[in-house]
Amino acid sequence: MHWTSRHIPSVPQIITCDLYAWPPAHRIHARRFVSMVILSPIKLMIKVNHYTALELQSHHKNQPEHWKK
Repeated sequence: MHWTSRHIPSVPQIITCDLYAWPPAHRIHARRFVSMVILSPIKLMIKVNHYTALELQSHHKNQPEHWKK
């Protein structure tokens, strides 16, 4: 199942796009984060940004520029 703005209308499109771009291993964790905070879009953005900062930047040194937020 993919997370899209249709399934989760309260989540900003930029967040759903980021989930698509994550590697499969990270995407599993991303879905867990989303399910935990789906009723709070603000908290969702904080958790997703925190996760990408700590995990993606530490595991993907040669990531594209758009990863670095």
